[in-house]
Amino acid sequence: IRLLDLLPAAASGNLRCHLRRVTIGDVPPFISVSHVWGTGKAERLMYLDSACGTKAVQISQNLESLFVRLLCHDSNTFPQLWNGSSRLPMWIDIVYINQSDMGEKASQIPLIREIYSQARSVII
Repeated sequence: IRLLDLLPAAASGNLRCHLRRVTIGDVPPFISVSHVWGTGKAERLMYLDSACGTKAVQISQNLESLFVRLLCHDSNTFPQLWNGSSRLPMWIDIVYINQSDMGEKASQIPLIREIYSQARSVII
């Protein structure tokens, strides 16, 4: 599965994240985020850093708002989001399952139950 590490906001104000792959059987502590599926417009940009470089990804205003709110919390105000002094990575259904790729949906949707059951917390 792919996990997202939310990074501190860039000086430009852009949201930045780091993307990494882990195996479902060897997952570090993480948080699952269930986001609205459907036809919601993705009008905001988030920048994903990965081994393949940096890519601008469109996200919804709701997801952007969630990220901005999460960046405002620390281990005292939202301890479920932290593992010691490190913010936990996230698995986000709408980001990691390509809604327009039926093959990817068919392979990823069966994993959702296992992903949510392994999450330390789930944000809906």
